[in-house]
Amino acid sequence: MARSANPDDYGEMLAIPDVAAILGIHPDTARRYAREGVVKARKLPNSNRHYVLKSELLEWLKAQPIVGDLDDDDEDINTRGQ
Repeated sequence: MARSANPDDYGEMLAIPDVAAILGIHPDTARRYAREGVVKARKLPNSNRHYVLKSELLEWLKAQPIVGDLDDDDEDINTRGQ
């Protein structure tokens, strides 16, 4: 017998607009990320909306490289020429 899905079993879930706000991207981009599997999204039974587990989103975010991170050898643009 198939087990009925209970939203409480999933942990804190974020709607796509919330995912977009956390990532600082447009909601359409967040929808594309979900559709393409960049971030793992789920649909609850009897719902057309996609949700992302907050814990999984935060783990995914931690695994992303930091763009523009300064190394010790890099010059900070705010102190250049001083």
